[in-house]
Amino acid sequence: MYVAHTSNDSVDLIDSSKDVYVRSIPGLPGVAGVLVSNEMSLVFTSNRGEKTVGVFHHGRDEGLHKIRVGGYPNGLAFDSKRHHLLAANVSRQDDPAPITVSIVDLHKRILTSDIVVPSRTRWTVYDPENDCFYVNISKPSQIVRVDSDDPDGVGSISTWRGGVCSVRVIRAGYSRLNWKREKCPRHHRLLVHLM
Repeated sequence: MYVAHTSNDSVDLIDSSKDVYVRSIPGLPGVAGVLVSNEMSLVFTSNRGEKTVGVFHHGRDEGLHKIRVGGYPNGLAFDSKRHHLLAANVSRQDDPAPITVSIVDLHKRILTSDIVVPSRTRWTVYDPENDCFYVNISKPSQIVRVDSDDPDGVGSISTWRGGVCSVRVIRAGYSRLNWKREKCPRHHRLLVHLM
């Protein structure tokens, strides 16, 4: 298991079968998170302290490669089919630059797109069925869609109002998404339904 250890600028390796700390991977300033791609046996890190993402093969961290992104990376999502990594960036209070999400092409090991979003990002996920990334925006509560096959802008913005999500399509050619949000009284969880 890989655990981001932000205060130590490292990722800790834990043997979860024995519940034992193994060692640390140093040199990852302000590392905020770790994403593992089981399909590609890759590990990604979001290094907020230097505006980079790190990538290495599982078990071979000596091959760590860092790629500069457009902001301070937080959440990560990966499209293993196209080798696109999305970094949902955050900003610092004194930074006037707009908040972005960055698309990294792992074949070329370069930043290929830096897309401005409405405000601070929180989490992100890749949806292989719809071939897109969804990025959660904190205020106002929104879900931003970025298409993986043509990641040059925001495809749509979804806004929560009264438990139902409305979608504003930014570019032509995207289908309208309908969302419904409700609480599960039995498990105290938030459910999101795609309709």
